[in-house]
Amino acid sequence: MELLTLHDILVAWQQDRIDYREAMRLARIDTLDELYDAADLSGVEIRTQLHDFEDRQADLVADLIRGQARLKAA
Repeated sequence: MELLTLHDILVAWQQDRIDYREAMRLARIDTLDELYDAADLSGVEIRTQLHDFEDRQADLVADLIRGQARLKAA
């Protein structure tokens, strides 16, 4: 798959054809915030619905953060 333009890269990322790390590498963008900004400025629609695996990862991270917060409070 050849992605020729920044717009192509951003669309492929939002369609899950490439992951964010590959999109950042191809677009020569340094941060995830900049990647989202580029998509916004390019008129690429941002996917707002999490995939099941992303939702599970977010739950796991939230549990870890809550656990660390409880340890610090104790």
